Amino acid sequence: MPGRSSSLIEDYSHGMRKKAQIISAVLLARPLTIIDETFNGIDLEAQRAAEKWIKKLNNSGAAFLVCSHDFSMLENLTQRIWVLKNGKNIETLNATHIATQKRRLRDVIDELVFEKQ
Repeated sequence: MPGRSSSLIEDYSHGMRKKAQIISAVLLARPLTIIDETFNGIDLEAQRAAEKWIKKLNNSGAAFLVCSHDFSMLENLTQRIWVLKNGKNIETLNATHIATQKRRLRDVIDELVFEKQ
């Protein structure tokens, strides 16, 4: 991050810490990277850049497990979605299939989680 190379990460803002975490994860280029709500608290420009890198790495064979409540990001980034309720997988969804049905992921998940009670 420009101008912050001599700063300790603990002195960074919440958003800057999140950016550093994303950059570190992407630069490691591991076969599997777990991302848990990492996009919360970062600006849109950084979020779009991170999504671009994740897609690029995914297209070259890397896998990402993304835990998120950000349905827009999930629709844009994921291929398969596990819907959890009380810690258990209640449904596995195909993001492309949902998009071709012209449905919103949020509506599908709401039906699964709240209407199946």
